[in-house]
Amino acid sequence: MQVEEAYIECGESERDEYLYCILAKHPGRTLVFVNAISSVRCLGAILKLLGLPAHALHAGGASLPSHWATTL
Repeated sequence: MQVEEAYIECGESERDEYLYCILAKHPGRTLVFVNAISSVRCLGAILKLLGLPAHALHAGGASLPSHWATTL
């Protein structure tokens, strides 16, 4: 499995458009990190509306199970 990392500087108004173009041109499994739960929900909805298979995940304020502290 090959892992690639990319960082693209752009304005806030261009962000969703750039992301869509990248995902459309490079299909496959991709992780996209955002800094707010509201952004996760919004981006997931936008990508689904545009026909991309998106799954939005967030911690929702829940802490990790105690047994994960030793396995991470």
